Amino acid sequence: MKLKYKPEDDKPKRPAWLAYLLAKRESPIQPFADVPLSDIRKAFENVGTEFPPVMSLNEAAKLAHLAPSTLKRKVSEGHFKESVKRGKPLLFWRDKYVKELLK
Repeated sequence: MKLKYKPEDDKPKRPAWLAYLLAKRESPIQPFADVPLSDIRKAFENVGTEFPPVMSLNEAAKLAHLAPSTLKRKVSEGHFKESVKRGKPLLFWRDKYVKELLK
């Protein structure tokens, strides 16, 4: 038995010219994930007291301009896998954390 209804029928149809432009466009934002750790360390030479090499949840949230609860949720969703020491207290390695923020 063949169904007459197809799920793709519910999707809005795009005009051909819009589909062409969307396929052709390039992302204006380039990823910064290729920043070497040595450059990140050099950038933090003068602010080592405010953002130490191993940061607490509040310090990491302040650095990322996020609420601590938002940062905690992002960690539980699987973000910042390389820069986080999970458990109590939640700790972040500053240089790796900055690199993952820039991804």
